[in-house]
Amino acid sequence: SALNSERDFFIKHPQYSMISHRCGSRFLAVRCNRLLTEHIRQSLPKLKQEIRQRLKTNEKELYELGEAPTGNLSDKRWMLYQVLAKFCDDYKATIHGPKPHISTNALF
Repeated sequence: SALNSERDFFIKHPQYSMISHRCGSRFLAVRCNRLLTEHIRQSLPKLKQEIRQRLKTNEKELYELGEAPTGNLSDKRWMLYQVLAKFCDDYKATIHGPKPHISTNALF
């Protein structure tokens, strides 16, 4: 098989024979698996914390939206209006930044 031929190559090669146990596809697969496992182990706590934080933020936003409207169509429209208005306000603040209210009469 190809794996046996690869192993034989490294064992018989004068420059690789001393480190043949660390050469080839098998060693590479084990090494990559070990590195990936360690990376996942190190990354999981940070990912868990980020997920908890996003969940908390989303739950707060959901709470701020209030209770879901009943089957009444006008209540649903009112809720949709509130969500869209908040989105527009947030969008404007993102583009323009927060500014104090300035009277246009003061400019003349």
